[in-house]
Amino acid sequence: MRSFLRFQLKRLPWRLIALAFGLLFVLIYFSGRFDITTFPDQPTSISRSIRYMDKQLDLPIREYSPNTDKTKSSNVPKDQRDFSEMNYRKIKNALHQKKYRLVNLLILYQLQKAPRDYYPGIILSAGFNDMWINTWESSTTVQEREHVDLNIPYEYLVTQRLNVTPFVSDRSDALNVVANVLGIHRWNDWLQSNNTLLVRVFLALMCILFGLVFTREHSHQSDDFTRTLPISMFRYQAARAFLTILVFDLVVLSVVILNIGIFTLTPDHDLGSLLYPIVFMNKGDTIFVVLWQFYGLWFLLINLWAFFLAGLSQLFSFWIKDSVTNIFCLGVIAFAKTLNLLALFPKEVQPFLPSNYDAFSDMFYRLDLFDTLPPSKWIVIFAAWIVPVWIAVALIIKMRERPKLAV
Repeated sequence: MRSFLRFQLKRLPWRLIALAFGLLFVLIYFSGRFDITTFPDQPTSISRSIRYMDKQLDLPIREYSPNTDKTKSSNVPKDQRDFSEMNYRKIKNALHQKKYRLVNLLILYQLQKAPRDYYPGIILSAGFNDMWINTWESSTTVQEREHVDLNIPYEYLVTQRLNVTPFVSDRSDALNVVANVLGIHRWNDWLQSNNTLLVRVFLALMCILFGLVFTREHSHQSDDFTRTLPISMFRYQAARAFLTILVFDLVVLSVVILNIGIFTLTPDHDLGSLLYPIVFMNKGDTIFVVLWQFYGLWFLLINLWAFFLAGLSQLFSFWIKDSVTNIFCLGVIAFAKTLNLLALFPKEVQPFLPSNYDAFSDMFYRLDLFDTLPPSKWIVIFAAWIVPVWIAVALIIKMRERPKLAV
């Protein structure tokens, strides 16, 4: 077994794998650096976030102060105004001391004990305030928009005793910065449109990698040698695909972890927590997802594409022996949506085609086409394509291995 693994590892295109590592690292790193250095006053670091929220918290403190003429809070009962002024001051002090657990607890108190407070949807929703449902554009006033239920994330933060807060962590913690690049950007944040490009880069690299791997025997004229190996041809091909995907996964994980480490060591940034809550609206409901689940779904999507493209490449290689042609055929399928080829299929069929699934942020936030396609459904759709492709590979190999009858 060890000799077989060494044999397979030697046959991998290591120059391409090294190039993929460098390209992915550069794309994620510079996208992340752009995100944390865009505009000097943006809350994209610990100190900037605290300064930004400090100014925001001054608004309710002034509004609820006894020495200020009431305007927006005129309909708020006096006991809630007094409580709110004192509590917002406590939030501000705790934020300056970087006591994030206390910040979360005080915010939860504010949400629960001052229901008539005017400011939660404006200030306390920092980190969540751009997660309205994707139809709010037609609304004319802020009051008509549907906001997330802030009690959900803050009850979770307090219960889990997490030392992170959306006031600071949303765009300054390393785990969040890299997640932003991978596709956790808000649907209305035009600065974070690079994640679709990143997924397509992954797809292009996989097309090239699998196209080279599964036409290697023919190009190196070693087909006869592989038939003499003490292993069935299907097990050989399946093991080769699995090993190639495993190496690619290690490259992806290394790039992601390395970037997280770099951003953690960047001054004025923290690591963050994989338990950080991600909250958004879908059809009026508040959807709650934890950051590690986001990373897991993103990694799962990459692997679903990998097993699908590896199977297709193996299937094509039975008739297409040229590497360039094999890669081209894979690319046409992987980028059919970009090439507008999906328009050739009825609209009712398009959601069931894997080529649709290249915009991870839309898939994650269930936007547009994916409004009715939660992760459980698109995972099943991918599986419904992957299994038949590999069954077809097994059947063709079995038919080709069947001994021919002598005439």
